[in-house]
Amino acid sequence: MNEVVITGIGVISPGGKDKKEFWSNTEKGISFVEFDEEMEKMKISSSVNSKIHENVDTLIEGFKEVRNESRFTKLAVYAAEQALKDSKINDGNTERKDIGIISCSAIGGTPTIQKIYEVLTNKGTENLSYKPVGKEFYNAGMFNFPGAYMAHKYKMKNICYALSTGCTAGLDVIGESYNLIKSGVAKVILTGGAEAPLTSLTYSTLDVINALSKWKNDPSKASRPFDMKRAGFVIGESSVFFVLEELNHAVNRGAHIYCKVDSFASYNNAYHMTDLKESLYLEKAMSQAIKQSKKNISEFGYINAHGSSTKQNDKCETDAIKSAFGKYAKTIPISSSKSMVGHPLSVAGLVGTLASIGVFESGILPPNINYEYPDPECDLFYLQKCRKENVNTVLTSASGFGGIHSACVLSKYKGDYYE
Repeated sequence: MNEVVITGIGVISPGGKDKKEFWSNTEKGISFVEFDEEMEKMKISSSVNSKIHENVDTLIEGFKEVRNESRFTKLAVYAAEQALKDSKINDGNTERKDIGIISCSAIGGTPTIQKIYEVLTNKGTENLSYKPVGKEFYNAGMFNFPGAYMAHKYKMKNICYALSTGCTAGLDVIGESYNLIKSGVAKVILTGGAEAPLTSLTYSTLDVINALSKWKNDPSKASRPFDMKRAGFVIGESSVFFVLEELNHAVNRGAHIYCKVDSFASYNNAYHMTDLKESLYLEKAMSQAIKQSKKNISEFGYINAHGSSTKQNDKCETDAIKSAFGKYAKTIPISSSKSMVGHPLSVAGLVGTLASIGVFESGILPPNINYEYPDPECDLFYLQKCRKENVNTVLTSASGFGGIHSACVLSKYKGDYYE
């Protein structure tokens, strides 16, 4: 079976508009959670248009073909283009039939659909009647539109589809790409996702099930995974794409290899859309990923946790880590990227993977900020500050609505072409 590596990275996130900026900001433990003045009730979010960034729309003026498309498409194209350029996969002679794309999104172009509906009904005060609205309306509801656009632009003729498995989808697209490359279906897959959920419709649907943070104080402290005073997750937006590639193909073309993808596992508890009955199936995902990676538990030097900052999930994940890692559970440094950039739904696992790759690149473990009040039910080694440490193996985890749990193992590549 083929080995799989990551050779390209692209990101547009509250934490940074490229990989180096993202890694630098997360190592510093900067919170990008702010007040969202446009929202009347839920006023905390994490936007790409953070106070330290220029407006994201100014970054994508070069992509004229998608200028009028939904925001999730714009973010996806920006990150995907960056990943392709970083990988240099288009500089060589890789056959187009060997390159595919798999993307993800949880809500796609919902903000665009909401905006068009409000225009057609005068913000819901008039009956909906047919009026031509243009192709952007259809594209907004087609989660595979960013992938299809990129496949068409670069003539990538292998796999082209999108997953929508909620908050595990970011890890799920990595896992799906890993399995397809491992089995020889493709040599290269552009893998990633985009989420732009900052609209009142999304806020309302998540608020009604009490998922969003009820934090009333300093917004920068609202996302606080594993902390006793955590009060729900902070919604955010991001896009992250990777180029996953068969190892020999990457080595033969002299690619920079960021890391190996060693394994992926996913389970569904088949219990409830939002409630977690127990930690068993997240533990099964972790344990299966560890087993398939053929790594000893003692080799793991870092866990990038889902850490959503909800009472239920953080306890569940803590219990799962204890079960999966046994006596090593309390010695492995843990942090959640959501503490700094919020929860970008389907892209969460991709953000966590990006943070994990940064650990290999810099030897610095990012902190789990806002962990101020220890919770007896969450009693593992959550990093309050960044930590310098040489790490060779990491695990990333994700949990989502519907009771889906996924886990992925990454390791540092030590071959001749590792820079």
